[in-house]
Amino acid sequence: MKGQQKTKEQLTKELKDLRKQLAALKKAKNQRKAAEEALTQLLRQNDSILNSAGEGIYGVDRNGHTTFVNPAAARMLGWQPEELHGKPQHAVIHHTKPDGRPYSREECPICAAFKDGKVHRVDNEVFWRKDGTSFPVEYTSTPIRDEQDRLEGAVVTFRDITERKRAEEEVRTTQKMLSEAERLAHAGSFQWDIAANKVTWSDGLYHIYGLKPQEFGASFEAFVNQVHPDSREMVRQTIETAYRDCKPFQMEERTVRPDGEIRVLFSKGEVITNEQGTPVRMVGCCQDVTERKQAEEELLNSKAQLGAVLDTVGEGIITIDSSSIIVMVNREVQNIWGHKQEELIGKKLHILMPEKYRGLHTVGLKRYLKTGVAHVLGKRLELEGLKKDGTTFPLEIRIAETKIGQHLLFTAAVRDITKRKQAEEAIRRANEELERKVEHRTRELREKQTQLVQSEKMASLGQLVAGVAHEINTPLGALKSNIDIFMRSVRKVKAIFPDPKIPLEVDKRSELAKLLENIEELNAVNKTATDRIVAIVSSLRNFARLDMASLDVVDIHEGLENTLTLVHHELKNRVEVHKNYGKLPPIKCYPNQLNQVFLNLLVNASHAIKGQGKIFIKTRTRASNGTVIIEFQDTGVGIADEDLSRIFDPGFTTKGVGVGTGLGLSIVYQIIEEHKGKIEVESKVGKGTTFRLILPVK
Repeated sequence: MKGQQKTKEQLTKELKDLRKQLAALKKAKNQRKAAEEALTQLLRQNDSILNSAGEGIYGVDRNGHTTFVNPAAARMLGWQPEELHGKPQHAVIHHTKPDGRPYSREECPICAAFKDGKVHRVDNEVFWRKDGTSFPVEYTSTPIRDEQDRLEGAVVTFRDITERKRAEEEVRTTQKMLSEAERLAHAGSFQWDIAANKVTWSDGLYHIYGLKPQEFGASFEAFVNQVHPDSREMVRQTIETAYRDCKPFQMEERTVRPDGEIRVLFSKGEVITNEQGTPVRMVGCCQDVTERKQAEEELLNSKAQLGAVLDTVGEGIITIDSSSIIVMVNREVQNIWGHKQEELIGKKLHILMPEKYRGLHTVGLKRYLKTGVAHVLGKRLELEGLKKDGTTFPLEIRIAETKIGQHLLFTAAVRDITKRKQAEEAIRRANEELERKVEHRTRELREKQTQLVQSEKMASLGQLVAGVAHEINTPLGALKSNIDIFMRSVRKVKAIFPDPKIPLEVDKRSELAKLLENIEELNAVNKTATDRIVAIVSSLRNFARLDMASLDVVDIHEGLENTLTLVHHELKNRVEVHKNYGKLPPIKCYPNQLNQVFLNLLVNASHAIKGQGKIFIKTRTRASNGTVIIEFQDTGVGIADEDLSRIFDPGFTTKGVGVGTGLGLSIVYQIIEEHKGKIEVESKVGKGTTFRLILPVK
């Protein structure tokens, strides 16, 4: 009984143990079921994540075979997911490099992940699609380890970066276009972060200043140090004013390059503010205008009489593609043409050129694209532009070609040269005026030279005449004295004849009386001749004496009479001289020069009279303006109307070759002008000519 009870207790205990074990098994079953459900949920979540992920995701085992592929990866690669399972991923999608060379598995970063256990990130390779095309990718290969930390494969995530590459290419193209535009325009751009005091320059600006990036301190103070000492204060004040007023600015400053060369720059900029109106940045551009300034200075120095400084002008930058579509313009184009930038992008270049150039441009561009033969590239051309308002203007243009990838671009630097053309026209007019002045001055100098030569000749003639007159006077005085003695002697002889003491034979000789009468008549003729010689010598001395070469107050009539005495041989027996002298006051003049005028006019009048004729000399005063008038009127052949305007030109003569020098009236004109007088001419062919001299009394 006791044994049976013990067995029952044992059974009860065993039953309890069994129940506990059963409960534990049931609990374990429930836990396993929960774990399985959690695992199933996790797998569903993973599948959902893989299926909805925008990036491509696939896994590979240690042999490089694909273990799973998400839909995005299959779609980008052009396969169905099940088609890729178990395939060697490298041989299928990663077999060739971007440049076309074979890509070995040993070099592949994806395969390296499950060999070296490292994460590999790559953004410069391509994957290959099922259709044989490729696309640029950015991928990460992450190694996978088992519970014992052994490498068993890798997970690869990747994305198609075609659009990013295209954007990067566009950025590079834009940057290259900008650099080319800056090079053509000798310009650069800048930006100043005011809070950080950091200055950023474009490549073009480094080139202008002759610096390398590492040589520039990239601060406002470093920029000011590059400015010429004479311009620093102006630059500081300009920047401070722009900062204070938050307004755009422009300035022209000088800079000193490291090699000591001084360049002239033209800068324009504006201030960028935040929402509170506080300046945070300054941006702008700078252009090297040294050559332009030098040209303007040379123009100003050589043509100072123009008295105007040519305004500086900017350059417009335009870039077109091979279809003549505008792809880029700078802000200066708007200033030149009047079109806003957004109005030009995407439009044909024809919008900026007159009708007459459009066909030529189209033909030339097509010819260049076909043959490569360029007629305008690299040359400086002067053409015309068409503004938005329909007006045309002259421009200067330089065109350069740029090839970016497969794209052919043409960039032009354009300058409005309206002011330069206006200046050239002004210079042309100034040159013409200068040539006229030079011609007039040359004529004056020639006339002065002629007058000087004539004056020297007259001075020499005066000295010669004075010497000759002196030499003549001595024997002439003796001759005159002898004639007087001889005449008195003859009279005494004649007085003796009635004397009764004379022998009868002598008294009755009628021949002797006749001889004495002849001698007396000859003596009278000799006396008249000697008196005439004395008068001529006196006139010569009065006409050309040296002391009358200076300014003096003289009697005009005396000068006229002396001159008439000298030209008597030209006039006698042929020309009658009629004098009508008014009452003239003495005038202040150069007597010798006026005698020369009278002589030239009387000789010309004598030459103009063919055969018999008359010369009328008339003098009078004009009280209204304090002048005297001297007129010489002849009855000669007269002067043709077409010759009247040239009779005072040096070298012009109507007397024929070998007769006149053409200097007489030119000298007359110059002498009268020097006396502040005027000369008037009236003439009719076949009637005669009148020269009227109008001279001030003082």
